[in-house]
Amino acid sequence: MAESLLLTVIGGWLGFLAATYGLPILKATLPTDLPRLADVAVDNLVLAFTALLTAVTGVVSDYCRC
Repeated sequence: MAESLLLTVIGGWLGFLAATYGLPILKATLPTDLPRLADVAVDNLVLAFTALLTAVTGVVSDYCRC
């Protein structure tokens, strides 16, 4: 179970880092006249849900090995 949780947590952190550091890069490369571009941000509630889902995935994948 530790291996499954470790892999899912690492994947979750990599996704978090990609979203956090990739969003400013993406905003800089997109055209400035794109509608609502300034409103795009990383939402903390979505990040919390994703962290919970990551932990559940690690636990479930350990019990569902076929």
